[in-house]
Amino acid sequence: MHVHSGVPQGSHLGPLLFNLFINDLATLFEYSDCLLYADDLKIIKKIENIQHCHELQSDLNRLYSWSCNNNLFLNINKCKFMTFCMKKNIIEHDYNIGCQVLERVKIFKDLGVLFDEQMTFRNHINIVVAKACSILGFICRLTRDFKNPDSIRSLYCALVRSNLEHASIIWNPAADIYKNRIESVQKKFILYYLHKIKWCFLENVPWWQKLQQLPEYIERCKIANLNSLSSRREIQAVLFVAGILNGSIDAPEILKQLNIHVPFHQRRAMPNFIYLPTFKSNYLYNAPIPNIFRLFNLYYQHFDFEMSKFKLKKCILNSL
Repeated sequence: MHVHSGVPQGSHLGPLLFNLFINDLATLFEYSDCLLYADDLKIIKKIENIQHCHELQSDLNRLYSWSCNNNLFLNINKCKFMTFCMKKNIIEHDYNIGCQVLERVKIFKDLGVLFDEQMTFRNHINIVVAKACSILGFICRLTRDFKNPDSIRSLYCALVRSNLEHASIIWNPAADIYKNRIESVQKKFILYYLHKIKWCFLENVPWWQKLQQLPEYIERCKIANLNSLSSRREIQAVLFVAGILNGSIDAPEILKQLNIHVPFHQRRAMPNFIYLPTFKSNYLYNAPIPNIFRLFNLYYQHFDFEMSKFKLKKCILNSL
């Protein structure tokens, strides 16, 4: 009987044994970098000429030899390759693992986030908003006879808002069109919530006059005891950078890019906590890492290295 290498599924020692088994995989590649998460492996290589393509193929050959030697077979049908580039003309080259050509994809979902070739995350935002609207419609139909509005809000936060905020540090949009599209989901929920609590401005008023009597969106959020989704994404980014600074989040690659600004002269205006270089394009300016650093600079006066994230979050919310 042919037995593949592996560990008992569902056991407590399974993850540890598996990590020990593939521990040498990170040192295998000569020309490429790699990212490991559980049994998911990503090989990364900057391609500037055809020689770089051959080097990447060489590392793929090493991976295939390693898997055969360790009797740990790869699911090549699930292996894809993707090119991230802003240019229209890219270096096209076919890659293979074990004589099987890898499929080239333009969009790929990784850990719940949909990546596209230019990393605009437009497709991800559109799909997330559509999914959130679908779940919100289900909640509205399900809770039609609910009397307790707090239960409805809990369902919204657990099932709808959580989808809109998953990994938002990566795909947080800079364009207002996408911010408004995401925020529109919560606006729909708040209108439904105000209807359920029989808010005074909505009683005995024709439907075409209801919107005219509504206060601003931020005030509606306060009535529903919610914060805007945009402010919540900003707070998540600030908490993430704070976690890197105080050591509660292990992200050495991001920490290397974090340059604390030390002014040579005392100024009247408070300088930024994190130094940010000048970017040549809006694409680089709005990239995920500069974006979270920029957001942290807006609220760094509330940060303390010994402060818990809950206290920091409370201080930021009070300043909004």
